[in-house]
Amino acid sequence: ASKCRVFGETTKKQVQQTKENEEPPKLEENPKLKLVSDVLQEIRENEDNKLLGPPVTLIVCAEDRACSQLKQYLLLGGRVMLERLLEQTLNASNTNETTK
Repeated sequence: ASKCRVFGETTKKQVQQTKENEEPPKLEENPKLKLVSDVLQEIRENEDNKLLGPPVTLIVCAEDRACSQLKQYLLLGGRVMLERLLEQTLNASNTNETTK
């Protein structure tokens, strides 16, 4: 009752119209991950390293989550990683809504 007083009543039609007018989410790459990728590319392309063989680079992360995201970014690419994260987030929110 108090929710209706504060926010007003919303009909199913209003909710449907709001969903139809929403823009799809815009996925934006993490600039830090992009920068790490660029640096690794520069290391691979460095002429001085070609005499020594393929470069080996160690990247240390403070958190497991950051390590996992960096690994996905480097293996899959930024766009695919972001689409997967979005899908996981949407699936998690849908699961939470159905359990309420």
